[in-house]
Amino acid sequence: MRDQNTAVAENIRILSQVVLEICLKDTLQQSTNLNLTHNQFYLLKILSNRDKLGVSEIANVVGISNAAASKNIESMQKEGLVTRSVGKKDRRQQFVSIANNGQNIITKFNSISSNKQNAVLSKFSENEKEQFLGYLGKFIQGLLSDQQNTDLICMQCDGNCGDDCVISACSGTCSFHPRESK
Repeated sequence: MRDQNTAVAENIRILSQVVLEICLKDTLQQSTNLNLTHNQFYLLKILSNRDKLGVSEIANVVGISNAAASKNIESMQKEGLVTRSVGKKDRRQQFVSIANNGQNIITKFNSISSNKQNAVLSKFSENEKEQFLGYLGKFIQGLLSDQQNTDLICMQCDGNCGDDCVISACSGTCSFHPRESK
């Protein structure tokens, strides 16, 4: 018999794989016929919650070089997913915004994802959901306790957690729960 920590760790690994493979990849494929990379999807998700972002800010948050960010943005612009504009004060500065086609992908993704999750959660009692939410929050906080950069997570948030947001280390990037940098 395995000890509980090993069993929990293995189930967390399986859950992570299911979330990535089914909840993200499969849902994204159902949302668009475009072959978006993870970075491109994250960029759309971020831009769906922002007015516009600078190329260097995008690169920093996604964790890629400015050149890679520009290449992704150019590819996405060709597909009509994002638009670019130049700064009013400094024309060398470029800003990226989500286009209607990009927003449509995010809207469809969120709808499909929500339907999948609601189907699973409908099998839980209200008490089980409350307990599960508490366990998830505690687990996420534990995982993030030593993380300094939660920007990518915070910038994809659409504010659904409200005041129950479990991320306490936002560096001010969360537009729904801005916090001071620590």
